[in-house]
Parts: sequence; C-alpha cells; structure tokens
Amino acid sequence: LFESLPDPVVENRFVDGEPLVERVNPAFEDVFGYDERELAGECINDFIVPEDRSEEAGRLDASTLDVEPGDATVVSSEIVRQTSQGTRHFLFR
Repeated sequence: LFESLPDPVVENRFVDGEPLVERVNPAFEDVFGYDERELAGECINDFIVPEDRSEEAGRLDASTLDVEPGDATVVSSEIVRQTSQGTRHFLFR
C-alpha cells in the first residue's frame, strides 16, 4: 500500500526531536526530486521545508511528538513545502 499511494509519503522516526527519514514512497521521489537513498537517516526538514517555514515545521514536529502511542489523535495542518518544481501547498497528516 505504501508504495502505491498516489500522494507523497515519508515514513520517519524522531531522534532528539528531529524527524529522520526511514523511507519514502515513489510519489514522494517524483514530487520532491529526492531519491530514498539520498534521504535515509537524514532530517526531512532540511530538504523540503522552506527557510521561512522552519518554525512552523518545528511546531508540527513537537505536536507529533506529543501524541502518545495508541492515541487516536491525528496531527493535521495545511503546510507549504519545497518541491522540485517550487513551493507547493500540502495537507500534513
């Protein structure tokens, strides 16, 4: 399912508060222009968050970390990210 989703998806884990890439789906590679091998183990924010949006990204990361395992809460927000074709609006979930 992960591989066939039409929307860009990144699977990450948090280390010291930073979202480190575990894997990305093909749609992510197409939209953002980064290969999974290039991103694995790196902080996703360093690649796709525009400079003027870094505080917003930090707040979203903190909100995500505040959700307890097994909690039904979904962190969701409209965001702007840097793609291979310029900035674009996305729904973060």
